[in-house]
Amino acid sequence: MLGGELSGALRGGLSVTHRQRRHRGLGVMAEPGGQRVKTLNKNSKHDTARLAAKALDELLAFCAAGHKAAVFSRGADHLFVALPKHAGSVAVQAPGLDLLTVFSSLGNKEAVYERGGLRLGLAALTQFPTDLRVQASGCRLVAHVTSCGKEAQRAAFDANAVGLALAALRAHRGQQFVQGNALGILTNVSAAGEDVTCAVFDGGAVAYAVVALRTFPDDDQVQQRGCMLLSNLCRGVKCNARSEACVAAGAVAVALAAARAFPTNEQLQKDIWRFLSAVCVGSAERSRAVFDADAVPVAAATVRAFGLTTQAAGQALNVLVQVAWRDEEAQRAVLSAGVTSELRRYVELAALNVSQSFAAALGLGAVASTLV
Repeated sequence: MLGGELSGALRGGLSVTHRQRRHRGLGVMAEPGGQRVKTLNKNSKHDTARLAAKALDELLAFCAAGHKAAVFSRGADHLFVALPKHAGSVAVQAPGLDLLTVFSSLGNKEAVYERGGLRLGLAALTQFPTDLRVQASGCRLVAHVTSCGKEAQRAAFDANAVGLALAALRAHRGQQFVQGNALGILTNVSAAGEDVTCAVFDGGAVAYAVVALRTFPDDDQVQQRGCMLLSNLCRGVKCNARSEACVAAGAVAVALAAARAFPTNEQLQKDIWRFLSAVCVGSAERSRAVFDADAVPVAAATVRAFGLTTQAAGQALNVLVQVAWRDEEAQRAVLSAGVTSELRRYVELAALNVSQSFAAALGLGAVASTLV
């Protein structure tokens, strides 16, 4: 039965006979393997868009019922025709963009990108800047496609993805789905190169990320993508200036709040401590700011929760080493946090150079007096 319903949904708004329209209104019950039907080229633009929107909504329902692969195998070609054909219809764009994201999530990110999915998503964001559903669906698609590599990230940057993501963050501050996916776009695109990272930073990304992290403290997607973005911004040629901006904007405090709120989310914990580690690098003042924000007990909790061999614990241990470097008060706090054995092993495994006093406190032999 699914085959007939699915074929009907595909043809219902994209290619449907007059008889089917008259009989079903939307023509959603064509039999599989039946005669290919004529396209809707004689009806008004409004009518064809309405039928296409109905068909796309039905395909989304099939996906939700667990038939994603079947929808993709039969619907991809239709979808890449319907979206540009009905570029001015919100009712078509929103479900169509959602379906492209579904297709992308099936391991077809590169295929969706190569067939123009990125272009379609950015076009919809440009066309409908105030429509919440299109912005949510478009940002989700673009965030998904730009995770497939630097070629897509660079193409997105060249097509104004940064400007569109920043506009979405401004226009839809209270919508967590838009915020999370717009941050996802900036996170992915900022990995394309230093020039892109600078453009993202210059557009005010730090402030937008901090606002989103504060506004949606219980949303793990917003928290993860916000922390990943901040981490990306704190790396590269101009990382010192960008790290200073993160500290000044209050990013350290909101990142630590996320670490406390999601103690068992290993991926998020890794991203949080990766960001805070980047903040600390090369600056005693920034390391002290992280310490003053009460990072030590939170980092120690992460180490105990996940164990030395995980990336989350490794990043947290790196922060503990950074804040303890040549700061006696911070060093005492770190040594009292209950993770001394893990610190000792981490320093040995990573071959880190730490201060003589810290090395002695950890029970290590003489080492160089610089930290790298």
